[in-house]
Amino acid sequence: MDSAHAGRAGKRHERPRLRRRPTSASRAGTISSTCLAFSKMRFDPVRIPRRTLAAMLAAASCFVCSAQAWADDFAVAVESIDYPPLYNGTDPNNYRGFARDLLDLFGARYQHHFHYIPLPINRLFAEFFTAGDFDFKFPDNPKWQTGIKKGLTVSYSDPVVSVTEGLFVERNKAGRGPGKLKSMATLTGFTPHPYAALVRDGSVRLYFADNLDSLYKMLSIGRIDGIYASDVAMRTYADNHGNGREPVVLDRSLPSTTAAFCLSTLKHPELIAQFNQFLVVDHEKITALKKKYGISVGEANEAAFPGAGAQH
Repeated sequence: MDSAHAGRAGKRHERPRLRRRPTSASRAGTISSTCLAFSKMRFDPVRIPRRTLAAMLAAASCFVCSAQAWADDFAVAVESIDYPPLYNGTDPNNYRGFARDLLDLFGARYQHHFHYIPLPINRLFAEFFTAGDFDFKFPDNPKWQTGIKKGLTVSYSDPVVSVTEGLFVERNKAGRGPGKLKSMATLTGFTPHPYAALVRDGSVRLYFADNLDSLYKMLSIGRIDGIYASDVAMRTYADNHGNGREPVVLDRSLPSTTAAFCLSTLKHPELIAQFNQFLVVDHEKITALKKKYGISVGEANEAAFPGAGAQH
């Protein structure tokens, strides 16, 4: 999210212990040495019971087959927030949403296994680009937190999905323009770049909340004038929680932007090329996945999003 990823870090969590994955060379060496040792074994098949010999041959066959099917294991750094329907990383053991299904689909095609490590956004950037503990980051964008990436060679995939980000206001307050805007809020870890100058000079007060529900409540009690978020996240939240609430809309009289979500890496540019190929080859499956999650492949939906009003 070009406008969304520069905020403060969230709660500290102990870093998950990452599993060291064998390299292709070490796997090949293990297989070769095992096969060589097996071939050098001197035995008289006549003197070995048939059942024992069959078991030995079956074990060797299973070892080779399992080694050949042994998928690469990669750690993906993801955001520990709920940003529906794109992803939900609030449960460290159950990362879910469109992003999870997409990366798992990619892994299934090329025999890669991904395990997902949710972190607060600022900590995620710091650990990914300085500690180097992870193989991939999602989402990412060349324009996000450029300072921390200075001097690094970062490989980005083609955009996976693009969303419109802007300010959502109560319907009866839409169209008043920037002059009437005094306060706004967004998710912790996000920065609304189109409004950065207004926040810097004190014209607009910026607040943060940990989830969309809290943002809606802030709007409903009049603490803020608008919620800065993406169209797809607001639409999904409204579909799940909007009954009985006053509608909110994307205010087209205020600044908005388009944010592209990409997969990034410091370590595996060849897999980024493979991922780009996957986006083309499996285009139909990916389109079906977007439809499943209600992600538009076209421009943002300008219809009203039921939202703020009575709390629940």
